[in-house]
Amino acid sequence: MKVSIEWLRDFTDINVNLSTLADKLTRTGTKVETISVTGSNFSGIYVGQIEEITPHTNSEHLRVCRVNMGNSTHLQIVTAAENVFVGAKVPVAVDGAVLADGTKIKNTELRGVLSQGMFCSVAETGYNSKVYPEAVPSAVWILEPTTELGITMQNYMGLGDEILDFEITSNRPDCLSVEGLARETAITLKKPFTPLPYNEVIGTLTDKSSNYLTVCNRAETGCLRYCGRVVKNVKIAPSPAWMRRRLAALGITPINNIVDITNYVMLEIGQPMHAFDLRDIEGKEINIRYAANGEKLQTLDGVARTLTDKMLLICDAVKPLALAGVMGGENSEIKPDTTSIFFEAANFDPDTVRHQAAACHLRTEASGRFDKAVDPDTAVRGLNRALELVEQLGIGEVVSETLQIKPAPFSLPSTTFTLKDINSYLGTTITADFVRDILEQLGCQVTEEQEKFTVTPPNWRRDLLCMADYAEEAARFYGYDNIPSSMPKSQIAGGYTAKQLYERQIKNVCVALGFYEMMTLSFESPNTFAKLGFTDQRRLQQVTISNAPTETSCLRTDMLPACLRVISSNVNQFNDSGKLFELANCYYNIPDAEGLPSYESKLIAAIFSNDAQAKAGSMFYELKNLLQETAETLGIKPERFTYQPLDDLPMYHPYRSAYVNLDGNKIGTIAYVDKQVLKSFGIKCEVAVMEIKAGSLTEQATFARKQQAISRFPGYSLDLAFEMDLSEPVGNLLDVIKQNANSYLSKVDVFDVYSGERVARGKKSVAINLLYRHPERTLKEEDVKDNIAEIIKKAEEKSYTLRA
Repeated sequence: MKVSIEWLRDFTDINVNLSTLADKLTRTGTKVETISVTGSNFSGIYVGQIEEITPHTNSEHLRVCRVNMGNSTHLQIVTAAENVFVGAKVPVAVDGAVLADGTKIKNTELRGVLSQGMFCSVAETGYNSKVYPEAVPSAVWILEPTTELGITMQNYMGLGDEILDFEITSNRPDCLSVEGLARETAITLKKPFTPLPYNEVIGTLTDKSSNYLTVCNRAETGCLRYCGRVVKNVKIAPSPAWMRRRLAALGITPINNIVDITNYVMLEIGQPMHAFDLRDIEGKEINIRYAANGEKLQTLDGVARTLTDKMLLICDAVKPLALAGVMGGENSEIKPDTTSIFFEAANFDPDTVRHQAAACHLRTEASGRFDKAVDPDTAVRGLNRALELVEQLGIGEVVSETLQIKPAPFSLPSTTFTLKDINSYLGTTITADFVRDILEQLGCQVTEEQEKFTVTPPNWRRDLLCMADYAEEAARFYGYDNIPSSMPKSQIAGGYTAKQLYERQIKNVCVALGFYEMMTLSFESPNTFAKLGFTDQRRLQQVTISNAPTETSCLRTDMLPACLRVISSNVNQFNDSGKLFELANCYYNIPDAEGLPSYESKLIAAIFSNDAQAKAGSMFYELKNLLQETAETLGIKPERFTYQPLDDLPMYHPYRSAYVNLDGNKIGTIAYVDKQVLKSFGIKCEVAVMEIKAGSLTEQATFARKQQAISRFPGYSLDLAFEMDLSEPVGNLLDVIKQNANSYLSKVDVFDVYSGERVARGKKSVAINLLYRHPERTLKEEDVKDNIAEIIKKAEEKSYTLRA
């Protein structure tokens, strides 16, 4: 939002320079992005008068002009312009001048004749004939005969106004007006603020607007307020120079006096307006309604737009006239021969305007205000301000009676707080008088009773909702630099939740075992998981993102694809081996209790390598060890985990893979990735991954530990080797051993699995170490031999044969 200092001075006194003002406003929360001065885009252009014109001796198209620059200074200018004449006063760019487009002017010879500058059109100043209608486009600008010689063109054009360009946040629509920014300026500079006076225009004609139109609101949820007035005997012409300059300084191109008034009111008090040519309104009706699907409207930018039933329109009895709150239609625009108009001022639902502006890819000055919620009371005020300008400029006769729909009552809720609340929140010692004074200057109604403030915000400050908002207002004008540094006072001690602590423990174990943490995006392309071979409906229920590119238009339901992309990137950078992990969320298009997409935390760990051990299957056991170490750190006994063959996920190796169960419940997988899948990702090494539901671990985790004294006596160790079916899990054999062991057995370890020579076809040899230990004495062979015999007997009953 741009604003000129000259316009701000209509509302308050400004007694500081531009940079100081910008700094002060920024410090009070109204951020100034840039400062500038109108006319600073060009220099070295002065007013001169042509005293003599002679033909060029070497060109039929050029003429040599003697130009009086004032103060007895004359220049010789060679020109091809046809509209110049003796006595004409024109803009002259002298040697060293810089034009608006950056062109530098130097003395030069044109066909052998010295030219000491050039004549300028309005374009060389960076403006156009919309702002200065007396200037002919693409021709030398012929200035007023009474213009003083030698003055700068900035002086002639009325430039030199200082401009502030603000960054206005979405919660401060009141600052999208000169009046709103003037209020901020006045409080910042501690100066009186004079709001724009409200004058209700009676009208010069006794005729009534209702004789010309009726207004019907068929979209009460979309149009909150609507008012309008007819103006007759309109004379369409350029606006006065002061209005054109003010509009141009703030980035608005002048069009004609009626359109300029609507833009002027919008900039001045923040109320977007529109004017219709009365003769184009058919059926003497203004209907506010939603569009029909497929309905058409050609807007003022010349684009024919196809509408939906979610879009709000201003219509007559036959056709749409405007896309409400966004842009008017070409079919009712103000034309050079317009003689009667209907001024409209309204208040529209912010969400409705925002959605239809986005759907049409059409963001305008009006929609940028309406979508942030304009004060409903400004509609009638804005209409009367426009009518006041019509009468002030003498460009039409206002018909009596304002047409309007019955406005719904609107007010903002009050908030009650104490001065102690404010000071405790800010860490300050601000006085009650200061708080009251600031809030009243902002337009709030303040009552104070028994040390309690009850504050009602003005309708233009919808962002003031609670004590903290009012504390912010007090703080920014008190001065953030004046607030002492202190620790916040709070009854709540910060800290991690148990779940967060458990997840940090998981990450610490991964790092301790040599794994590097990766961080991947949660976005995936559609059908990624179906292409990998996942068939369970949970993984295929992807949450879609409507405004994202196709390749990232869904949230992930599994972490494998992202992990493989990271590995592929490493391999392509000649990192042929490594260990990676990530603890993050996966999302499912399955509603939770609140109707939102559900999600769960998962741990994925991966090892990639191409050495002999990796090819032999060692990475599977490394990942299994990671799981067991993690479980022990979380207080979960490894014995609670069981493993079963995985045969229904084609993206994994057919037999180097397993489901992981915790207390019999499936919580994840450990597996080598299938070669074809790796090939599709451009990976030429072996990859093993473990994917576990982290929630299943953290829910069972505990920080409680049972301490047991270490026995001072040596244990009794024994190795046994059993032959079993090659396809059967070793865990089944371990279960038999644990179920039949006595209380002295403290540890069972598998230290070798072998298949090959001297082992029957289809069988494997599993070597196991048993460690017995007694807490109070040394065990002897006779203490354990009976139990060992029992274990062997039970194992053989399960067809596990003891090897000699």
